[in-house]
Amino acid sequence: GTIFTSCSHEINDQNKTDDKDDPVGYISLILSNSSVRGSETKALDSLHYGTADENKVKSVLIVLYNGDDPANSEVKYQFALTDIGTPASPGSDILWISQGTNTTTYRTRAKAVVKDNYKLAVFINPPAALIGLTAEGEKLRMMTAAAEVTVDQLTMGEQIRDNFLMSNFAGLADVTENDIYDTEVKAEAAPVKLDVERAVAKVTLSVANNLEAASATLGATIGEIKWDVDVINKKAFWMRNAAPMLDKTTISSGSVTQTIPEEAIATNRIYMYATDPNWDGISH
Repeated sequence: GTIFTSCSHEINDQNKTDDKDDPVGYISLILSNSSVRGSETKALDSLHYGTADENKVKSVLIVLYNGDDPANSEVKYQFALTDIGTPASPGSDILWISQGTNTTTYRTRAKAVVKDNYKLAVFINPPAALIGLTAEGEKLRMMTAAAEVTVDQLTMGEQIRDNFLMSNFAGLADVTENDIYDTEVKAEAAPVKLDVERAVAKVTLSVANNLEAASATLGATIGEIKWDVDVINKKAFWMRNAAPMLDKTTISSGSVTQTIPEEAIATNRIYMYATDPNWDGISH
């Protein structure tokens, strides 16, 4: 497959950059789509896990920033992975793919970068507009500003809804010089781990299976139920804007305080949420 890269420095065969003698190393990533337990929608009867189309990974965009200041930090490296493949036959951009019960894990092949400290953003199935906003030299503020988008922009493939945008579950991830190794083999053996989450929510309607009995009681036939969502958000952050995790010890008492973000594990998930540019309150 073809690999498109947009890097701040061209790297030559002597492991040096073309304009300065900074040491060059390699970085690899391990990505789990849809964070802890796969794409899931909470329903009254159970958890509804995402469909194959909702979980599909068709391309991956890896972006390294030189800091986390929206005004001054900028993209130093952008790598577009387009040959993903399948668990049985990984593409040229992927070392291996592990299929779990409700989530899939991808380990990327190593990429060469100058050894330094970075902030990492990953976008699965990025739309064309997002690729341009994360090109070399683009400021981080493009990710922290609210953008007017449509559901189709965030989900549609060429013909069907199978290109769901996903991004960092808990904000920019740290990549330190210690995560960058001298060889590709070493980098791929010790990848940087990152969980991602879908950019869109899913609303389901569960209808009880007693419509026939209800029809008899009401003396009318109930059927062909149709419904829609009458209020839809107009804005979103291109990268999931994680908010501080709710305090486990005080939330049950009705006093909602906040702590620093914690690891995205199953026991923490109900206390974690993201900032919504359409709303300035806390939903709980």
